[in-house]
Amino acid sequence: MNLPDAQPPISGGALQLWAPTESELPMLAEVARAAYADHYLHYWEADDNGRYYMDLSFSEAALRREYADPNVYLCGLKLAGELVGYLKINRVARSDDPPGLIGTELEKLYLRKAAAGRGLGSQAMAAADRIAIESGQGLIWLKVMAENHATVRFYQRLGFAAVHRFRIDIPHMHDHLRGMLVMARKL
Repeated sequence: MNLPDAQPPISGGALQLWAPTESELPMLAEVARAAYADHYLHYWEADDNGRYYMDLSFSEAALRREYADPNVYLCGLKLAGELVGYLKINRVARSDDPPGLIGTELEKLYLRKAAAGRGLGSQAMAAADRIAIESGQGLIWLKVMAENHATVRFYQRLGFAAVHRFRIDIPHMHDHLRGMLVMARKL
């Protein structure tokens, strides 16, 4: 299994990291798809509606591959026992764009719309920081859609700075929304 046995509640017990067993990965896939759909379907052409990306990222086969990788920290986010989000962290990762950026990558953090705005993202980031430090990393980095201004501001409030900009090349995405930022923060 790619997660520590138990994760204590973060910040007074409000948010809990849920380490799924392999047989529970379909539940994790379901919340990941739902949380992504809550916020990002407008990035995709109507004939696809995000299916390509969600199949690529959240299929049971994709999650099983990630689950088997000891470098990947894959978990659900629970609030009062309800599964409300998805977190994927690459403990040690090297960025291809820009080259040479090495640290812990926060690859995915998605919350259901009903759970957003409650400080859970900040609590999840505190967990990501802890994982990075436990992994011996002094830097945490991520990629975010450049046009997702609210999320960019969220990461800026947490001390992240944009270090690179590029355009994502993925089928079915609206061309004007392909801008990506790489953001990083020293720990």
